[in-house]
Amino acid sequence: MVNSTDVAKLRFKAGKITAVKKHPKTSDYIVLVDIGKTGADKQVVLDLKDSYRMEELMGKFVVYVEMDEPSVVKGIESLGYVLIAYKNKKPVLIQPSQNVRPGAAVVALSNVAVKHR
Repeated sequence: MVNSTDVAKLRFKAGKITAVKKHPKTSDYIVLVDIGKTGADKQVVLDLKDSYRMEELMGKFVVYVEMDEPSVVKGIESLGYVLIAYKNKKPVLIQPSQNVRPGAAVVALSNVAVKHR
């Protein structure tokens, strides 16, 4: 089980996809996500080909999860995660219901908001 201390360790931010290109060796996409005042958009490798064409992803708002250290996904550096759900076995982006400022904190809300670090 996950408790509020575990959730507080995660850093969720509103992000906006600013660039999309095809992975050079797979059918995945490499996207850049603007997460605000960090100085550089964050690169993420995403397997969304079954749900979105590259041009459909441009400008989409997403929920981005920051990582402490980059990982290598299918040979490409990936700096975070983008939250998805599955509908009919296909990935669907989790998106804010309204456009929000890239970098805005995304928090877990129950009876009390959990402050993320």
